[in-house]
Amino acid sequence: MKSANHHLNLLFLDDDPFLRDRVKSDFDGAEGFDGRKYFVTVMASSQEARHFVERLPHQDDFVALIDLSLDGTKTSGIDVIRYLRGVRPAAPILAFSDFDDPETVKQALQAGASDFISKRTEGRELVHRINMAGNVLQHAAHPRRDLDNQPLVTPTMQTIARRAARIVPSAVSSVLVYGESGTGKEVVADVFAEAVGKSVPFLRVNCGSISPSLIESELFGHVRGAFTGAATDRRGYFESANGGWVFLDEVATLTATAQVALLRVLENHEIVRVGSSKSVNVEVRVMAATNERLDLLVANGRFRKDLWQRLREVEIDLPPLRQRQSEIPGLVTHFCKTMPGGPYEVTDTVMDVLATTTWHDGNVRELRNCLRAMTEFATPDRRLTPLALPKWLLAEAGADAPDQEAGIRMSGGAFTASGASTLSRELRVDIPETMANPYQFEDICDLALVALVRGIFKERGKVSLRSLSRLIGLSRGTLTTKLRGAADKGLVGMDEIQSLFAIQARED
Repeated sequence: MKSANHHLNLLFLDDDPFLRDRVKSDFDGAEGFDGRKYFVTVMASSQEARHFVERLPHQDDFVALIDLSLDGTKTSGIDVIRYLRGVRPAAPILAFSDFDDPETVKQALQAGASDFISKRTEGRELVHRINMAGNVLQHAAHPRRDLDNQPLVTPTMQTIARRAARIVPSAVSSVLVYGESGTGKEVVADVFAEAVGKSVPFLRVNCGSISPSLIESELFGHVRGAFTGAATDRRGYFESANGGWVFLDEVATLTATAQVALLRVLENHEIVRVGSSKSVNVEVRVMAATNERLDLLVANGRFRKDLWQRLREVEIDLPPLRQRQSEIPGLVTHFCKTMPGGPYEVTDTVMDVLATTTWHDGNVRELRNCLRAMTEFATPDRRLTPLALPKWLLAEAGADAPDQEAGIRMSGGAFTASGASTLSRELRVDIPETMANPYQFEDICDLALVALVRGIFKERGKVSLRSLSRLIGLSRGTLTTKLRGAADKGLVGMDEIQSLFAIQARED
């Protein structure tokens, strides 16, 4: 194991010795994207992976490549991914499997994988994907990011940053953060970590990702023989964070016995390792986060009232995005500047739609993921136009803002005349203002494709079908099928299509 100051640790977990040797040979000592050399640690079992991460200093970076099929089943590596994501929230974790069906990919990503790589991926592409993961680690995922790089573009987060600067040097020993999923609880932890500084530990634990039977051992440690598999004494997070902070995400998931042990830490500044009767003094400040109202859990008997009262010395409430929609444009601009492949730019119409959408499922995370998905359809100059908007978002925008003339209005999944007018201005596509039947979304896409082809011929003159398909990003067969389909729908004259094909035929 090497220090991350000079090396980038690559953890590869796979029960196939041939693959372990291959990855070790390809990466060990190889130079990564940022000049650091990889130091590869290969292992065959989840226990080895856990032991590796336990011994790795919390300030050291690593990239993990995890086989999902450790025991011959499709998803046995899922638990390893959950564990790694819980103890190292910022680490790039890549799922690696022979099975690349949609269900397996979905399970891996839901467990916390940053990306999914098929074992059929060729060597050069595998190197590229792992280097990309390291690049994300360098620029976005490090837990001690500078505040200038934080998404503190909103008044809400700026206020929290000012509070953190006051709380850290104060006598406050516990902070409780409440917010719906996706409102930015991890960003709040980042803000506090930066305010704390690097001289003391700031350790993060996702309580919900750890098995209830192991949570006490993870938090408070255990002694040898405490349970099957406890071969050595082990310190928990609270001993490791002595003198610093522990961030407990999803604190509402703690078991009843773990709640008692946490209360002992807060009241008596001591822990007792699992299997031991000896107390150990610790000085640790606690930040806890939850998306459940602890007062309601207390009323239902699911959470200790005395623990809730101790955790809430200071409370930070993160309002959902639907209650601070004025902050959406700033967030959109921030994400467009920082997303890979950017900077991107959204059109005025897209901004109107995003700013009037009710982000009720995932809040800021949902907005960010929506923008990431839209980049698939970015124009060559990195603009995100209405054609990149997901259908579900357009439908919701139409339902929530029926009187917004500048927005895109939907009726039964189709664009209305006012929506078509907006797109006409945005895309410079000739869409009639009055229509007996509204155009469907696919028709708008076809019109945009026709307009794009016209523009290319106007700008470049004669263009071969091969060159045209390469410029647009469609195969020749798909391009001709779509153009002829547009003509069949009456969206463009067949004579114009035939004229274009005639020009292309002379060139191909």
